Amino acid sequence: MNEKDFDPGGVGIPNGNYFGFPYTPEEADVLLISVPWDVTTSYNAGSSYGPKAILDASNQLDFFDPEIPKAWEIGIGTDPFNDDLLKKSKRLRAEAEEVINHLENGGSLTDPEITESLAKVNDGSKELNSWLYEKSKTALAADKLVGVVGGDHSVPFGLLRALSEKHTGFGILQIDAHADLRRAYEGFEYSHASIMYNAMNLKSIEKIVHLGVRDLCEVAPGEDEWDANVGARILYKLTNLMYTSNRGVQ
Repeated sequence: MNEKDFDPGGVGIPNGNYFGFPYTPEEADVLLISVPWDVTTSYNAGSSYGPKAILDASNQLDFFDPEIPKAWEIGIGTDPFNDDLLKKSKRLRAEAEEVINHLENGGSLTDPEITESLAKVNDGSKELNSWLYEKSKTALAADKLVGVVGGDHSVPFGLLRALSEKHTGFGILQIDAHADLRRAYEGFEYSHASIMYNAMNLKSIEKIVHLGVRDLCEVAPGEDEWDANVGARILYKLTNLMYTSNRGVQ
């Protein structure tokens, strides 16, 4: 299907693209990349199935916007869905569960019985970050906007790394119940709970603004969950109280 044959008011036709839009990745001005990954999730797994569920449901949407006529013509394309990533996520999720169960039963990260599983998870997460970084870098070099459809909170890091190389002096708006500023969690260096800590160490990110945070962890002795060179702002609402922390923000 090409653009002239696409009927925004017609029946959605599954074609492998979000919203059933007719744009190839090469034609698109906006590229959506699916990342079906939830290896380090510490509570309920399953977010790795999110991209496929969103892709399927997106064909049921309508695209008329009275304020922006023919808004769908912006040109949103879809990077081909990578089934191998989902399979790898499932394999490494089993390794991560070995670590998580061990810790929840009173074990330690230094215990030899989980050393191999922990290393597999950390290595696999690095590989995922590199995969998304390369895809994002290529798309950004072609002057496309890039969106990541995940997946757990850890998945955008490769895109953030690519953006930090292309742009200088930008910030992140994070809407989340948690700050995700742990140096690592459960031994996982690229945990869903560490995405903003890892982002803070990218050279071009100057500020992170968090909205909706309802709880924070206390940092370990000798560690500082806040990087003074970046600065972070926490805004969250508890009942009728609005609390604002501007530590590190100038």
